[in-house]
Amino acid sequence: GEVFFKRCVHALEELKAGFSEVRVAQARPQGTLKITSAVDVAHGLLIPLVDAYLSKYPDVRVELIVTNRVVDLVGEGVDLAFRGGELEDSSLVARKILPVDIVLWASKAYLKQNLEPRHPKDLAKHTWVLPTMLADYELSLSNAQQVRVKVPMQARVGVDDFETLKRFVLLGRGIGPIPTFMCEQELKKGSLVQVLPSWSVSGSSHFSLVYPAQRFVPTHVRAFIDLALSLSLSNK
Repeated sequence: GEVFFKRCVHALEELKAGFSEVRVAQARPQGTLKITSAVDVAHGLLIPLVDAYLSKYPDVRVELIVTNRVVDLVGEGVDLAFRGGELEDSSLVARKILPVDIVLWASKAYLKQNLEPRHPKDLAKHTWVLPTMLADYELSLSNAQQVRVKVPMQARVGVDDFETLKRFVLLGRGIGPIPTFMCEQELKKGSLVQVLPSWSVSGSSHFSLVYPAQRFVPTHVRAFIDLALSLSLSNK
């Protein structure tokens, strides 16, 4: 009798939860979405995505935490994080949004004063603006034929975020590896030129929307994830 009673209680709880999920799923997204990302990701990807979200769902508010520190989503009550690379925290869920392609860029002014490289071996003669996380300033490049070349580099400027790196490249301080999504406007204006366009930095990566593991994802959070996925698929 006791086992049967417990099973009935569990079944009722499951049924109640199911009704709640259907009711919330049918509701229009509303409330405040708290989302965090690194500075360069916010400028290049997150702002237009949030703008589209606000336009589609008039009853939502968005609070952005734009910082290069890793935010504790549960501890700080944040709904979503935009992060690159593989997920290490097993208590979080990651939905891959789009791949990240990092290529080499230089300003027209720099290329006027320095002979444009035609092969990765030519890069040893050039000045660099590099991420400080590159160990010993050695870069591995790959082409479509999966040929991989390691390039030793001398950094004139080292920085810890891509937005600042891009600014120094625009000033003509050297060649720099920057994600393509951050240079679309500069490419259209002609202020930046892709160096060795058939080569890119080895090792594929991606951006994901990360959120705490939970049985039910709130409607306004799910709506943002679905919108991000639909926009990333339409841009492929």
